[in-house]
Amino acid sequence: MLNVILVEDSPVVRERLVELLDGEPDITIIGQYEDAHSAIDGIRNGKPHVVLLDIKLSGSSGMQVVQIV
Repeated sequence: MLNVILVEDSPVVRERLVELLDGEPDITIIGQYEDAHSAIDGIRNGKPHVVLLDIKLSGSSGMQVVQIV
């Protein structure tokens, strides 16, 4: 089982990613976040195998999330 966290500030894109990944039997989405602060906490606490991270987040960037985590 592959645990995935989505970090995307666009609800439409995030919903589409969920639709695509929910159909995969070996993937579990363990968190969805739309901002850097929430994403950092979620990644630290959730310990996902994979993070799909938007590079351009509102008021921040995905690269800042990577540096902090």
